[in-house]
Amino acid sequence: MEGEFTHSILIIDDEQEFADLISRILESDGYSTLVASTGQEGVKLAKLHHPSLVITDFFLPGVSGGTVISQLKRDPNTASIPILPLRGSDPSAFAGIDADGFLAKPFSMSALRDAVRSLTAAPLHMEHEAVA
Repeated sequence: MEGEFTHSILIIDDEQEFADLISRILESDGYSTLVASTGQEGVKLAKLHHPSLVITDFFLPGVSGGTVISQLKRDPNTASIPILPLRGSDPSAFAGIDADGFLAKPFSMSALRDAVRSLTAAPLHMEHEAVA
């Protein structure tokens, strides 16, 4: 499919098996994925690769998902990237967070797919760099 662009999705979660599962599901749907196991690594990857969407666990060790969201939304180079945080069932955890939606754990794969499709529905931005 030369000439076509694929949405890339950054998944930030300290539970490696969970992140790998999400990655496999999204790749089977035609997305390319990057996985980070810490908030700090996730912010670096987002700035380096400028993905179409960031999916982040809210409760991460060290740099929390809330801090990841704040850092990305404050940076003019990453502020436009939609962010989908994952959290437990307490909606108050997202009070004051500038996210583009959220998914409560546990969630169905169809809910994940629907959220990803919705947040990546905007046209892709062509980068001047070569796409690997």
